[in-house]
Amino acid sequence: SQYVNQELDKLTDPEVKQLATCAFAANLYGYPFLSDKELMAMINTVLKNPASDDIRNKATAIKAEMDRELVGSHVKPLAFPTAKGDTIKLVDLYASGKDFVVIDFWATWCGPCVASMKKFNALKAKYNIEVYSISLDDAPEKMGKFVSAHKDYTWPIVYGGRKNGLHPYFKIRAIPTYFIVDKNGMIVSTIVGGDLDHELKKLFKK
Repeated sequence: SQYVNQELDKLTDPEVKQLATCAFAANLYGYPFLSDKELMAMINTVLKNPASDDIRNKATAIKAEMDRELVGSHVKPLAFPTAKGDTIKLVDLYASGKDFVVIDFWATWCGPCVASMKKFNALKAKYNIEVYSISLDDAPEKMGKFVSAHKDYTWPIVYGGRKNGLHPYFKIRAIPTYFIVDKNGMIVSTIVGGDLDHELKKLFKK
C-alpha cells in the first residue's frame, strides 16, 4: 500500500495519475498486495471526479469487475494440459454425472496445498465428486515431477501457470483455494484454505 501511494504521489498530471490508479487497481486485484477495500477506495476516488469520459469508463468497468460475485455464477470455460500433454476440459467433468467438481488451485511450493491433496482420494470415495487440480507453478516441469512422484493421484491434475488470468478472474489471494461447481457449471461454494470435507458435508447433507 505504501509503495503504491508513493508511486502515485510522484505523478503530477491529474489524468495520468487517475490512469495509473486504474492500472494499479486492475492489475493488483486478486493478489495479496492490497486489500479489496483499499483497491475499491482508489477506484471510488477516481470516480468522484474523473478527468475524462475515458477514465470514467475505465474506472466503472474495474469497479464492476471488483463487485463481480463468483458464487452463483457459471464458471468460465477451463481447459488445461496435464503432465502428459493431454488437455482436460472442466465441462467434461461436471457434465459427466458427478454431483460436484472441486476446482483446486495449488502449487508444488505450497505446503498446505500438497498436504490437502493427500485427502482427495478419500473425499472422492466418500462423495460423488471429481477434482480438477490446477497448478499455479511457474513452470509445467515442476508439476510434472510432482505427478510422477504421486502415481495414486489419479484425478485430473493440470497446468494453469501464473499468467493465464486465473488470479484476477477467480480472485485468488491465497492457496489452496477451492471452488465447488455443480452439474450445470455453476459455482456453488468457495473455500480459501479451509476444510473442504466440512463444506462437502454441508452440500451432501451427510
